[in-house]
Amino acid sequence: MQPVREVTFGGDGVIDACVEALCQAGCARVRQTIEALAAGAVVPGTEALNADQRRRVLEELESIMAVYDRPCPLP
Repeated sequence: MQPVREVTFGGDGVIDACVEALCQAGCARVRQTIEALAAGAVVPGTEALNADQRRRVLEELESIMAVYDRPCPLP
């Protein structure tokens, strides 16, 4: 069995951990988070981040969700 590889998005462990935790909430919630972050809101899970880190989280989430060509199915 191969070892599990650590996922890194932007090379910052804090950002990576935040993005991974937010993604665990599912597609629809990630889209809501993207909207809130884009509007300048501090969403749960990002309270400890500064504005630049929240911007980087937003960019990572947008990049991840860009692979989906249609809205998420309803839960």
